[in-house]
This record gives sequence, structure tokens and C-alpha cells, in this order.
Amino acid sequence: MIPSTSLPFFGPTCFKLNEVKLKEVQEFYDEYKKEQAISWYTRNSFLFRLLNEACRTEDIDKIYTFRYYIRDLYERLSVLHKNYVQYLKSKETKSIILYRGQQISEEELQELQNNTGKSFSTNTFLSTTTYINVAYVFAGIDIDPIPDSPEEKILKRLQSSEKQHLKNKHNQPPSEEKLRTMRPELSLNRAVLPCDYSKSAQLSTHCKCRSVVFSYTININAFTKPYADISEESYYKDECEILLSMGTIFRCESVEYSRNKNFWHVKMIMIADNNGNDADSDTHSQILNDIQQKPILLTLGKFVSETSDNFDKAERYYRMFLESEIKNPWDQCDAYEALGSICKKKSQYEIAIEYFEKIIETCKKYSIENEHKSTQYMALSYVTMAEIYTITDFQKAIKHLNTVIELRLYNSIKMAKIYNMLGDIYRTRTTLFRKALYYYQSAHRNDPTNL
Repeated sequence: MIPSTSLPFFGPTCFKLNEVKLKEVQEFYDEYKKEQAISWYTRNSFLFRLLNEACRTEDIDKIYTFRYYIRDLYERLSVLHKNYVQYLKSKETKSIILYRGQQISEEELQELQNNTGKSFSTNTFLSTTTYINVAYVFAGIDIDPIPDSPEEKILKRLQSSEKQHLKNKHNQPPSEEKLRTMRPELSLNRAVLPCDYSKSAQLSTHCKCRSVVFSYTININAFTKPYADISEESYYKDECEILLSMGTIFRCESVEYSRNKNFWHVKMIMIADNNGNDADSDTHSQILNDIQQKPILLTLGKFVSETSDNFDKAERYYRMFLESEIKNPWDQCDAYEALGSICKKKSQYEIAIEYFEKIIETCKKYSIENEHKSTQYMALSYVTMAEIYTITDFQKAIKHLNTVIELRLYNSIKMAKIYNMLGDIYRTRTTLFRKALYYYQSAHRNDPTNL
């Protein structure tokens, strides 16, 4: 079960819930188990909407609230991915094509057209299907479904959901004419919620929307984020649904208009993780990687500090980590280093020095456990403190740089930087120019490319 400390955001103070949704929240509190992560994600519930809103808007506080659930969903998808790829290989399948249908605004369509040839990273878990007719249904394209086919079942469910949504909103059953004109408003239904390319949580009923079918070509031998057939664990087992992980990277190959069915076809090709060098939203991929490897508070602090100037918010995450989470000494050093760097940027030099001194204390205490990491953190701390002291007390800067030399904390190439720093200090802050020359020559000996 998800720890209760991760659930406060799900309370009714954060959004308006009707009685049915409040019961869903209580059900989640009482019954959720990580084995049910996919089932909860695929049902038309408060959880799906809130998680995707948090991911689309990059609201770090809300993403933090979902940290345990995101981990559960990712881990379950990873297990299914192995089985799915193994199954595809047993059928000698080399690649698959998946589909997703939805309606997007004219502006979003134009953005896709302008970025043909570029890469995108999904900022949430992406639902796709193996049946193009199912995508047509979700895109609002008129089709004549085969009786008892997946698309017919989905179409009936969508119509039922639309009627119920409109009845709740207007307190009276909608007319068939109203149903035909309300398609843009159906972003409240999970199946047609604006996906990862949408910057808004809900399409406006006043905008001119376009029916779009995305096709995703996947090389099953490429190393990518996990994806899998989740039909057996989905809340709706008739969608033939393939779920793709947050942070999956695609290249937009083309955006073409189909006159026959009056829709836009966007062709995407999945890119292996190590090739996605220009993805617009690769921060989501990084967050997901770090959720698996590092405490989430460190991940979120890093994300905020690297993508904005909101140092106060980043500091809050790092302090929360130091105060609340079980931590190993090296994660603790990461937090101290991050806080020290933030204070340095804010010209709070004395406080910054204190954080780097804490790193050195921690490294001395735990150096036996991991000498390599201890050496790395100590070297970084002494050099950063020297950079600060170059501004406030150059004698102490010289002392700290000499400590790095005496303890042999760097290899020869990195040591060239230390000698260069010493040369700069003696050249600019003293009249000992021969000593400055000595250090510049030492830098060149350690790294001949250093001029």
C-alpha cells in the first residue's frame, strides 16, 4: 500500500469532487496495492486525471505527491515489457506500429508541423492501441464499426460516458445533436484526454479542434523506456491497449492530412534512449530514471534548480530530504553540495562554506566504505570553497587548493585546473609573478593542451 504521507494532495481541498469521486479517493486510500497500478491508471478515475495534470503542467509539488505511484506503475510496466518483447520476438516480429487518436487545437497541430524531424519526450504515460479503428474512435472520426469489434465496444462506452458527463453538467439528458457537437469537451473522458503534446489540461470548447491520429513505429530490439500490452491488467480489457512509459522519446517523421477521412496523420518513430539528444521534454525521462535510483526529493530539487531560478523551492526539497528521509552518506553529500551551490549563487558565501565543510566531515567519517566517492566529494568541496574564498579571502583559497594537491585528490588533467587557479590568484591578487608562472607551467605539464 502507498504510504499515507504521499496522499494529502488527493484530498477534497485541492479540487472539486462529487460524491462518486470522493468514494474513489476513499477506495484508493483503503484498497490500493502496487499490483493494481495499471488497473487504477486505466480506469476513468480521479487518479488518472490528477497524475496527468501534474505531469503535463510540470507541477513538481504534485509530481512529488505521486512519487510512489509513479514508481509502482513504472515497475509493473517494466515487468510486462519483458514478457511483451519476448512474445514479439517469438513471433519473429522486428517492429510494431501503435496508434493513438485524439483531438488537438489548431495551434498544437501547427507546433507539430513546425517541429517535423525533431524529437519529443512524452511527459506522462502514453496510452496507445494496436487497432487503428480504435484510434479513429478516440479522434472523433466517423466509422462504421464491425459488430462486437473493439472499436464498437469502445464507441458504446464513450457514448455512455458522454451522456453521463453531460447529464451531470446540465442536470438533464443531452440530445443526440448536443452529443455530436460536444466532442471537444470530452477531454474529461480518459480516452480522449489531451496527450503529452498538449500544453493545456483541457481543450477549450471554443477552439477549433482537429482530429489527429498518431502512429508510433517501434523497433523492438532498441533499448528504450518500457512499453507493454496491458490488456490483461487494464480496467477496460477491450481497448487492446499498449502503454508507453513517461520519458519515451519519439522523432516526428511527418504530419500529413488525409482527405478521405478528414483527419491529420502524425507519424512518429521511437528513438533509443541514448539517441534522444534533442528531446524537448527529456527532463521527464531524467525524473523517471532518478525515481528508480535516487531519493525523489533529491531528484526534484535537482530538477527545479536546473530548469528555473526558483532557488527557494529547490532548497526546500533538499532540506526536506535532510530532515525526513532515510539517507546514505553519499545522498547526504549530494544534498549538501546542492545547497552549498545554491547559496554560492545567491552570494551567501558563509552558509555555502558551511555546507561544503559538512561534506568533508561526512567523507572523512565514511571514507572506508567508499574511498572513491569520498575522494570525489572532498575534491569538489575544497575546489568550490577555494572559488568562494577567491572572492572573500584569497589566502584561504590558496590553502584549500594546496590541500587538493597534497591529498592527490585529482588526476593530472583535473590537477591542471588547480594549478591554473593558483596561477590566477598569484597573478591577480599578489605581486609574486614568478610563482604565478610556476603554477601556469605546472598546469601545462599536467595537461599539455592547457594553454
